Amino acid sequence: MAATALLSIVALTACTSPTARVDDAVDQSIAAIASARIALDLQGDGRMFTTTASATVTDARRELIGASRSVAETDATTAAEADHRDETQAAVTDAIVAVDSAADALAGVGDLDTALREVEHAESVLRDLAKEDAS
Repeated sequence: MAATALLSIVALTACTSPTARVDDAVDQSIAAIASARIALDLQGDGRMFTTTASATVTDARRELIGASRSVAETDATTAAEADHRDETQAAVTDAIVAVDSAADALAGVGDLDTALREVEHAESVLRDLAKEDAS
């Protein structure tokens, strides 16, 4: 039974187009970076404990790394798909860097407001990428 389920998952994954896989990674990244932004907003306003905000940012980093891995493992079949993959990888990498800055700021290394601006910018870039994907 478990082997059948595993084979079904592998078959479904193999059928996913490169563009769909990259678009899914963009959506995953937007959700992760938005969670980090909300945590930073709440912590900055004193409405969230630093430990909770740190845990949220750590989870966001984990999600972003997963999205990055998914994009990196996507084989393009056309030049347009390769460009889309590379643009997405750059945006996700920038989001990881922003979330790393947020984690540092929450640990007392760096400025929380600066980290929040970096996270907001990374989120904006990812959302713009998603809009391009939708059109």
